[in-house]
Amino acid sequence: MQALGDPDVKEASFASYADSMRSFIEDYGNLVQGASNPAQFARSLQNSGKFGINPDGTKVPTYVSDMVGTIQHLSPFIARAKLK
Repeated sequence: MQALGDPDVKEASFASYADSMRSFIEDYGNLVQGASNPAQFARSLQNSGKFGINPDGTKVPTYVSDMVGTIQHLSPFIARAKLK
């Protein structure tokens, strides 16, 4: 799937959040190994240079805080899914 109207930018689609998570872990799990909280997780991704980086190579200043907010927002949904 093409994203942002740019043929060089690809977007993946998954049948479930679990499939998406498995794909992420397979491709990028090594980048976040040992991260024990959402801020460490987000900083590890950004420091890898693969996430939260502007086209000019600078870091997106709000990436870590935005990612932490997203993780905190999704945490209750993930916890409920684990209980099922």
